[in-house]
Amino acid sequence: MIRKFSVGLMIVALMIFCFYHPGFAQETKNINITFFDPIQIFDADTSIKGFRLNLLYGANQDMMGLDIGVANYAKDNMIGGQIGAANIVGEDFKGFQTSAINAVGGSGTGLQIGVENFVGADFQGYQTSAFNVVNGSAVGFQVGAVNIVGEDFQGFQTSAINVVNGSAVGLQIGGANFVDSDFQGCQISGINVIRGSGAGLQIGGYNYGNSFRGTQIGAINHTEAFGGVAIGAINYTEVLDGIQIGGLNFNSRGEPLKFLPVVNFSF
Repeated sequence: MIRKFSVGLMIVALMIFCFYHPGFAQETKNINITFFDPIQIFDADTSIKGFRLNLLYGANQDMMGLDIGVANYAKDNMIGGQIGAANIVGEDFKGFQTSAINAVGGSGTGLQIGVENFVGADFQGYQTSAFNVVNGSAVGFQVGAVNIVGEDFQGFQTSAINVVNGSAVGLQIGGANFVDSDFQGCQISGINVIRGSGAGLQIGGYNYGNSFRGTQIGAINHTEAFGGVAIGAINYTEVLDGIQIGGLNFNSRGEPLKFLPVVNFSF
């Protein structure tokens, strides 16, 4: 079996050697077979529209179609499917990627499945891996150990740690959820933190919002300004416009009372 595979690999390499010539390549081709760039039928400046097989590592300008290999690289844009150990796109991506590492330098749309997914700009679609990172805004689903969005997010995140550096709308479920700006929706985790304004539901061991309107359920609920119902062992806010239910209830502004056990209120 090993001998047959070796012979087949030698035949493919011989075909590449026979066909390959820098001047032979043109702008777009329908198929490419690569051993290791630059040992490939059509060189890296050629775009492929159809099918590419990368025995070790293949590079082309644009790729449209099915891209299979150990390491798949499109220097500019990729539209279609990439299957390999590492998928790398220099600019924008549309389609699906499945590998240990999926990296897109520009925007991405579609599906990424891997150990680590990275998108340099905006992303729309579904990511599942140990680490999902989007440097721009994201719309869709992120499932992993760590989800990070550099700007705004809309959709669903579930992981040990969910981080959104802009605003977020949707559902976050994890060990710890962090939103650096405003949030609307539901957070469920051990620690929920909203540095801007929040509206909706927080369920966790520790819930924090700079200002929050809705319902908080947790061991500790902490806000600068709160409107709604807070249920917890300790409820603390600077300004209360609602009801606190729990063991210790603090309304720092003191309207009508700064502290009451069991139930505190201000309207």
